[in-house]
Amino acid sequence: MFNYTETNQVSNVSMEENERINLLSTVANISLEEEERINLLSTGIPVLAFLAFLCFLGTFGNGLTVIVYAIRFKPSIYRTFILWLGSVDLVACSVSIPYVIYDSTHPFTFTSEWSCRIFVFINFVFSMYSPLLLDVIAIERYRRICKPTDRQLTRAEARLISGLMGLIVVLCCSPFLAMYGITSVTTPFNNLQGHECNVVEEYRASLFETIYFALLFAVYVILFVLCIVFYSLIGRKLMKSERFRRATKAAKRIRRQQSMRQIERLQQKSVKFAPEEHPEPLVKQSETPTDENKVENEPTVSAESEISITSVSGTCELQPNYTSDDVLGYQNSAHNHQPYQQNTVLNGIEQISGKALAPIVATTVPPESPAKHDTLNGNNNADNMKMDMKINAKTESNKQTDVVQNTSVKKKSVKRFVDYRVSKKKVSQLISKSKRVTMMFLVVSVLSFGGYLPYFVHVIMRNVDDDMRRNVASAFGSIGPIMRYSFFINNAVNPVVYGFMDRHFRNQFKRMIKKCRGHRMDFT
Repeated sequence: MFNYTETNQVSNVSMEENERINLLSTVANISLEEEERINLLSTGIPVLAFLAFLCFLGTFGNGLTVIVYAIRFKPSIYRTFILWLGSVDLVACSVSIPYVIYDSTHPFTFTSEWSCRIFVFINFVFSMYSPLLLDVIAIERYRRICKPTDRQLTRAEARLISGLMGLIVVLCCSPFLAMYGITSVTTPFNNLQGHECNVVEEYRASLFETIYFALLFAVYVILFVLCIVFYSLIGRKLMKSERFRRATKAAKRIRRQQSMRQIERLQQKSVKFAPEEHPEPLVKQSETPTDENKVENEPTVSAESEISITSVSGTCELQPNYTSDDVLGYQNSAHNHQPYQQNTVLNGIEQISGKALAPIVATTVPPESPAKHDTLNGNNNADNMKMDMKINAKTESNKQTDVVQNTSVKKKSVKRFVDYRVSKKKVSQLISKSKRVTMMFLVVSVLSFGGYLPYFVHVIMRNVDDDMRRNVASAFGSIGPIMRYSFFINNAVNPVVYGFMDRHFRNQFKRMIKKCRGHRMDFT
């Protein structure tokens, strides 16, 4: 009986002890949750607002960037880098920032070991990938602008390099899987013991952590300096090109003005020294030679048979029924009709017209019958008409050929002029696009490296003197906790830069919005 009663007393004591332990645990849990609420109200709201804004802006902006560049842009190296950068930033804003928001709202009750390590690893991988890829983009812009004659990257090589940069970042960030975990932390208000995701005690303030973060900071400085150097060289080259272009325009304008002045001087001289025009009197063809033009010993020519005399190879040819205007047509048709040559000797090889005749020695004309004379006249007239038709046809064909040739020459000259203007316009457009893209990536790089600077300052101060870091954080108020997550800025602001500095991106976005509105109206 005693033993039974004693056993009951012992069991009652053990039950009371368990209840007391459970009550203490419940009070402790409530106290930790209350501690988290107090911490959130005191310094956590600005951090949450900052992270929520970056999450919304980065998720929406990077998603829109990936869609627009993947659908509306032509394949290019520029598009390849933007897609890689936008995809990484999209994952960072849609996965990493929500985890950080949860960690910030549960700073003392986070107990998942592998979730802590995996998400910290993802955060650093996707946050450190952007600066490295931006340096690759800076090198590519330098080669394209300052070394245009060298071999340039292709789209396949750009994709390969982007993948290799991702692999390098994964290898460099792999120590975070071992360094981070669940650690004990003392609450600042009630001095309670909680748990947080942070560097474990084994690596905190150790030589490995110091060297590792020092190497990361050195890599950050090297990448930042390289980015500044390459973009400085690009800016110098663009300034030289701009000065050369302006000097060329000024020289062309001066040469154009000088040529116009020279043309004006020549026109003034031509007007000043132009000879006076005196119209010559027209001579009628029916006018007969005067007595002054007649020559002694001129042979008698009947009215029915007019004789035209020409000098060919030292002989005098008598051509019946031919006037002086038909000599050219007769010479062309001489191979068809052999004229009657007289054994007449001239005093030299001279051109004898029908009006002024040189002395003729022993000229005799054989008698001709009227029938033969009429037949010869008919044949000669027919031949002359045929020759005239051939000459006229040839002249018309030559004129048409000249017109066609002139038209083709004009078309070719106009086409060359238009091609020159188009090529010149394309070159100017390419130059302006290159400047715009370079300036856009420069702004993105500055924002990216500027966002990492407060985080590295926070890490250095924590490793050197954690008390000093706490004092600085308390002095800055809510800005101190924001410094821990400032590296997310480079993941969220890139779409804003694209929207403000890429006109083609804005235009394509507007077109997509119009199409979506049109489809919605059709569906309604």
